[in-house]
Amino acid sequence: MLSHLFDALYLTGLTVASPYLAFKLLTDERYRFALPERFGRIPPPAGDSPRLWLHCASVGEINLSRHFIRLLGEAFPGWTVCLSTMTPTGRRLADKLFPTSHRFALPIDLSWPVRLSLDVLSPRALILVELELWPNLILEASRRGIPVAIVNGRISDRGFERSYPLRRVFRSILSRVSLVCAQNATYAERFVALGAAPGAVSVTGNMKYDVLPSYDPERERKVREEASLAGRLVLVGGSTHKGEDEALIAAFEALRKDFPTLALVLAPRHPERLHAVKEALENAGLPFCLRTEQREAVRRGLAANFDVLVVDTMGELVELYRAADVAFVGGSLVPHGGHNVLEPAALRKPVVTGPHCFNFTEEVALLRSADGIVQVGSEAGLGDALRTLLARPEERERIGNLAAETLREKSGAGQRNIDLLRNIVLV
Repeated sequence: MLSHLFDALYLTGLTVASPYLAFKLLTDERYRFALPERFGRIPPPAGDSPRLWLHCASVGEINLSRHFIRLLGEAFPGWTVCLSTMTPTGRRLADKLFPTSHRFALPIDLSWPVRLSLDVLSPRALILVELELWPNLILEASRRGIPVAIVNGRISDRGFERSYPLRRVFRSILSRVSLVCAQNATYAERFVALGAAPGAVSVTGNMKYDVLPSYDPERERKVREEASLAGRLVLVGGSTHKGEDEALIAAFEALRKDFPTLALVLAPRHPERLHAVKEALENAGLPFCLRTEQREAVRRGLAANFDVLVVDTMGELVELYRAADVAFVGGSLVPHGGHNVLEPAALRKPVVTGPHCFNFTEEVALLRSADGIVQVGSEAGLGDALRTLLARPEERERIGNLAAETLREKSGAGQRNIDLLRNIVLV
């Protein structure tokens, strides 16, 4: 049986890596995360309602699936969503966002933990987000007549290059999958090339467009007021790296001569860089305030006077983008591959990015095709682009509206996935 082959491969790998794994078990709590559950000792869900098993590996997949999970609840009312994760951070986020779901750790992909888990859950379907191809899990679910679906399916260029020589192995797994909802036609073709049945593969789009923030002028006003930015022209530099903070500070110094109400909100990607950012601002002689200090001043009813607001908190960047007149998204002026341009674009903000966006090639290309983003090639180009946008409010509005409308048209993948799932789920 194929499961015996995969068990043998897994056990061989575990044996070879056992000294390292033993060390990590002793020293890293992530390796001790939910160990009984990883070996199939899953607590049974309460009640006897029908169940769907949805697997989201970690934080990224859970955030991506927020809207989809709500749609599952609407499409299958009264059913229990059994949500598995692989990391402690993913589990904590699942606990926070979906307290009514049945949450547990994905069992290791040996045949006996997988069988124990399926015995406990008896799901009507197994739904895997993106590309979580666990051979024994898929094979055992298929043997039991449980349909397996992949939603938001993707296979990267590198992943396909590595997988194609092993396509016979992948065919033994993917041929058991009842439904593949691929993000785009290229990924769909790759699934078929690796062994998925052509009739099981559909292009439904990317669910990331379903979970973008939405424009809300009243919320924007409140964010500006709470952040002591009301009445000011605001430039937000989000997820910045070394070299980009300095570039933005230099551009800001030049710009504020012509735009006296201009404020810079600077959100370094890595908190450990705060000291370097503060030092750069001190050297430039710019009045600045940490976000935590500004909040405390507001709490005490005091004025927070600054030209630069330095974000030293976590998880606030999307909300602070709401206060922006112009948003620069970092990791792009230096070769880090860029960061998420979709969030400020969805908020109707004119987004400026640098040339190094190889981690977000598709997203930047989409927005560029709609004239919904400004991409510059250098630090000098950054200053010129910012000056043009700050001086022309009608251009800011035009670019922001084009971006938001383009992203709105790309939404709906979650519902398309649900419509196809209805055809395979055992009711």
